[in-house]
Amino acid sequence: MICLPIKAVVFDLDGTLVTFRLDYLAARSDAIQALAKLGLPLSLFSIRESLFKMYDTAVLYLKNNGDETGAQGVYNVIFSIAERYELEAARQTELIPGAIETLNTLKDMSLKLGLCTNDGAMATKFISTKFGLDHLFDLIVTREQVPRVKPDTIHLQAVLTPLNVVPKEAVVTGDHEVDMRMAKAAGAIAVGVTTGFSTRESLLRGGADYVLPSIVELPKIIRNLK
Repeated sequence: MICLPIKAVVFDLDGTLVTFRLDYLAARSDAIQALAKLGLPLSLFSIRESLFKMYDTAVLYLKNNGDETGAQGVYNVIFSIAERYELEAARQTELIPGAIETLNTLKDMSLKLGLCTNDGAMATKFISTKFGLDHLFDLIVTREQVPRVKPDTIHLQAVLTPLNVVPKEAVVTGDHEVDMRMAKAAGAIAVGVTTGFSTRESLLRGGADYVLPSIVELPKIIRNLK
C-alpha cells in the first residue's frame, strides 16, 4: 500500500475543540411537539433520535403520503429549534484545554486545517469569533452548506475538495462515532478524542485508528504518520 503524506487535519467542533452543553433532550422534545403541530404522528419520532434523524423520518413520511412540498416546512421548524438551543449552548461554551495550542502547532507543521460540524452557521460563527478560531482554519463547513451531514462522506468532501486534498491525505479528529464512521468510509485516518461525547470503546467501534485522551497528543501522532 502506498502511504501518502498527511496534508490536512479536519476537526469536529463540539467536544473536540470546545465544550458544548446543549440540552439535546429538550431540543428533541420541542422538535417532536412542533412536528406534531404540522400534522405528523407523534409515534414516528423518538426522543432518543437526533434532529437529523427526525427530519429524515418526517420527509419520508410526507413523501409516502403524497406530499412533495412539505420538506422545507419541516426543515424550517426543526432547525430553527436546533439553532435556538445551539446559540444558548454557544454562549456557555469553553475551549477544550490545549485546543488553540494544538491548532497552532499543526499550522506550524504546514498542514491545512478544516472544520466539519453538524452545528449551524450562527452558533459556529459565534464560537469561532469568541475564541479566535476563524484565522486558524482554512475552511469551515456547517450543516447549511451540504445536502447531507456527518456521517455522510459528502460533508467531509465539502471540506477536502476546496483544499485540494484527497481523503488518504487527511486526518479526521472528533469525539463521536459519526466522525469516525465518516472518516473510515471516505478513506481518511480517524482519530478519536475522549474529551466529549464518546468513550474509547465507542470510538473504536466507530472505526477509530487512534483514540487520544487529549487533543494535545495529536501533533505527535501526525508527525509519526508523516
